Amino acid sequence: MNINDYRDYLQETSFYHLKNCMLSHENKEYFSCAIWGAVFIESFLNQLSYDLDISNSKSYDLNGSIQRLNQYNKNHSATFPSIPNEIIQRCDNIRSTRNRLVHHTGLPKTTLVEDAKFITAGIEVILNWYKTFSTPKHEKINEQIIEKPDNKVPVFLSTITPHTPEQEYFIQTIIYKLESIGIKIVRANLTVYDKHDPIGKIRELMSQCKGAVILGLEKSHAYFLREKEGTSHETEEVHRKYTSGWLHLEGGLANALGLKVFVLCQHDVCSDGIFDRVWNTYTVADINTPLDEDSQELNLFLDHVKSWTNSELNSLK
Repeated sequence: MNINDYRDYLQETSFYHLKNCMLSHENKEYFSCAIWGAVFIESFLNQLSYDLDISNSKSYDLNGSIQRLNQYNKNHSATFPSIPNEIIQRCDNIRSTRNRLVHHTGLPKTTLVEDAKFITAGIEVILNWYKTFSTPKHEKINEQIIEKPDNKVPVFLSTITPHTPEQEYFIQTIIYKLESIGIKIVRANLTVYDKHDPIGKIRELMSQCKGAVILGLEKSHAYFLREKEGTSHETEEVHRKYTSGWLHLEGGLANALGLKVFVLCQHDVCSDGIFDRVWNTYTVADINTPLDEDSQELNLFLDHVKSWTNSELNSLK
């Protein structure tokens, strides 16, 4: 598949996800290919919903987008085309494949090559169909479909470097969903040249932002520990999970710079620092494990961020 054949038909964000999917496939990074493929479909279905004048929903999940297309097929007016059942089914098959790979973490992933091939083939069929009724974006009368990065709110994303496929997919999904509500994600990609002043580099990046999202995911798992050892207050704990200490530091920097701070945390990560559930300037939104990108808790968090983002965008008008 030559992705440039579809470039003029896709929003920039959708094309970016498609490009990452195909690059991962070329590099034989099959799990990454499957992840990016599902993220692309989610972005693409949002674009398709806009094309078909399907009303917006507060649901940010892929399953919800597919259900809306099924409902559209039953009720759409004669002025809009029907969506072939094969196209909707292929979207749902990609969703199911994504879910199996990401959420069934205890199973060996012996079908990755076939899964990646299945997803990319499905995407090609979907895009070839899309070209039959869509027009290149530079010909669209309604230019609002073309994203304008300058109209997005810069927000710093503070999180761990993922070490499991589940974390990698969850972070990429969070990035996509934040971008879809008008946010430009800013991240610290530190190099060896920054190791003598990493805080300075992060502060410089944050100073260009309006807000910060602190996403606490598990980095360390202590199976046994003692608190306040050797004192009358000594206690023993088992199975305590921690995230990276850098997230506490970056949360403090964001506060000092006067940024709007949003805190999202895996529910079983230790209640401490920026993730303290009691003593905290910020409300901590808990997310359950296994990580679920379609959870009600995450959707409520995104609604909260979206409300602030809309206010920021309105202030720029």
